[in-house]
Amino acid sequence: MAHATPTTFGQAVVGFVPGQLPTLAPGSTIAGHAVLNVVPAGDFLVVSAQDVDQLRQVLTWVPGVAYVEDDIAIDAVATPNDSYWSEQYGPRMMGAQSAWNEGFGSREIVVAVLDTGVDASHPDLSPNHFVAGYDFIHNDNTPDDACGHGTHVTGTIAARTGNSRGVAGMAQVTIMPVKVLDQGANGCTGPVSVVAEGVYHAVDNGAHIISMSLGSPSSANTLRNAVNYAWNNGVLVVAAAGNDDGGPVSYPAAYSSAIAVSALDADGGIASYSNVGSQIEIAAPGTSVLSTWPDNRYAYASGTSMATPHVAGVLALALSCAPATSGSDARQALTDTADDRGASGRDNGYGYGLARADLLVDVLCNQPEPEPEPEPEPE
Repeated sequence: MAHATPTTFGQAVVGFVPGQLPTLAPGSTIAGHAVLNVVPAGDFLVVSAQDVDQLRQVLTWVPGVAYVEDDIAIDAVATPNDSYWSEQYGPRMMGAQSAWNEGFGSREIVVAVLDTGVDASHPDLSPNHFVAGYDFIHNDNTPDDACGHGTHVTGTIAARTGNSRGVAGMAQVTIMPVKVLDQGANGCTGPVSVVAEGVYHAVDNGAHIISMSLGSPSSANTLRNAVNYAWNNGVLVVAAAGNDDGGPVSYPAAYSSAIAVSALDADGGIASYSNVGSQIEIAAPGTSVLSTWPDNRYAYASGTSMATPHVAGVLALALSCAPATSGSDARQALTDTADDRGASGRDNGYGYGLARADLLVDVLCNQPEPEPEPEPEPE
């Protein structure tokens, strides 16, 4: 999304240096513009103005004028009409509604979901834009989901918001479904070589973010190299810390080139199942998360797997209006804007704190326009 253009009312605010507000009344004029309101407490006037830039040029030279700006609209916090919105505490905890006032996302941003595949026919997902999907388990172009896990993760990131159905996704972006896990005797699993192959595929096919709600207690050079490849190519890897009741952070989340995500419960505390450690960078809701499930269903699930797509979605939302942001700058902004929880500063449970969509979007999407380069002096 481009940065949202504020709604205006055909009027401007003229601010004055404290103590220099002129004695004017509503109905009088200033520089030919009708005065609509006078607010002495704030040292400003509200005047009728269709061309605020022109008015600014005129009033900038008036003694005492501090600023001239559009009287922009301040909107109520966005509340989606999705039928299960009231059950979604996660986006609300993360300030998504305020962030959505800037926009809901952009198809230009691609999030690769490396998981069990996706039920792309789900009515809360089918209107989405899918691209470059692949099934590395069966080596074909139909990454269907036999486990449900990948469909659940995808719904948290990008289920259609405001469609009067189901759940609201964090960001309306393009999804790249990459199937690297499948139903096995011990649950949904896959070889590390396949997971690594999926990472390379995602990077080489234009992903901006890779969401990895998967992990192993053991490191592997194959996986480390793949995640490093993503980071070195400017792609953010968001990975689940693991669900071993406070055990060590799983891989790939434990790699420095990945963003390790711990899980919170509905009260905002660290979930008892969430792994913790020095690699934890950020926390997000992961307990009893409602999202899409295959065969047009919805289901609750818990785990750092559920926390991870919340963070991937927050990053996708912010990059939607700041697509030129580098991976390192986006990662730094994510931690800088986190809601510090637990011990002051970074800790092994919350990392830098709860990921905040509203604050991250505000930082990345509301940067001041760069000053124009001065015109060269004529020779």
